[in-house]
Amino acid sequence: MIESVSDDPTPKTVHIFARRPELLESKIRALAQDSSNVLIPTDHSLERQDERGITDKMIFDALRAGYIEDVRPGKGVGEWKCKMTKRVKGRREVGVVTVLLAGDSLLVATVEWEDMR
Repeated sequence: MIESVSDDPTPKTVHIFARRPELLESKIRALAQDSSNVLIPTDHSLERQDERGITDKMIFDALRAGYIEDVRPGKGVGEWKCKMTKRVKGRREVGVVTVLLAGDSLLVATVEWEDMR
């Protein structure tokens, strides 16, 4: 809860309600079933994907069957920034930081190996 401070005697409180992670996880998995719902538009995410040897298949596997690790409010109203992780390539675990956009699509912000090898 964030409270504003001013000379106005009327209290103004803004409540930020985080969705339950399991609901976001389910929503991300469902949206990722249709690849047209997944946007990988940024130079940053594409560069990290090449640099780290993370394939599109790994990204979609993590989004479709992975587990949510972190949830934060996104920059826009109704947006949620989440990290989905999934074990791939034997013991390695891939992390896909994605933003669940209010228009029911996913924006891949970056990809990373969770074990930092």
